[in-house]
Amino acid sequence: MKINKIALLVTVIIPFFTFCSPQQETTQENSWEYYKIIGDSVLLNVNEEDNHVYLQTEQGSYKCITGESNWDEDYLSIINIVIDRDVLIFVESPYSESGDWNNKYTSYYDAKGNLKALIRKSSFFNGVCRDGVITEKEIYSLEANKLQREQYEIYDENMNSILDTSECVFNYRFKFDFFGRYEDIPIVKELDLYNE
Repeated sequence: MKINKIALLVTVIIPFFTFCSPQQETTQENSWEYYKIIGDSVLLNVNEEDNHVYLQTEQGSYKCITGESNWDEDYLSIINIVIDRDVLIFVESPYSESGDWNNKYTSYYDAKGNLKALIRKSSFFNGVCRDGVITEKEIYSLEANKLQREQYEIYDENMNSILDTSECVFNYRFKFDFFGRYEDIPIVKELDLYNE
């Protein structure tokens, strides 16, 4: 019977106090995990009103994509901007003409427009160190535009981590821009997407 009381304490009471602790809640709202979890949930359940999809053309202009819009062949990136009450999300996916790679840059901002997390995800063939698709992910956590934490992952198409990358070739690590404030993103400024 003593074991059951200990099991009850460990499985119910301790997690309850940990979950309800106000100090825990404050720290959680400042962590990148908090914004990533909310952001991923928003991205999975986004409605059309909150999701703005644009093509960035080679000329530098933006074309809004709605429903069955015709997609131009001369675009550089697909841009998603999601405006939610808890989080602002900016996703840029450059166009790969060859189809050998897929890069995605996702920025998570708090409701005040401060950058909280930035994720660069790249999936590609031609990695040499493994057959098939390799996925590389870099996660950056920021607070007041200062790097707080950095995480790196690389894995094969079966989700097995690649521990030795000395034989890998990274042809698709392109430079990308990120912005510490949501309103500083060029398309947000140009199309006034901050005050929606």
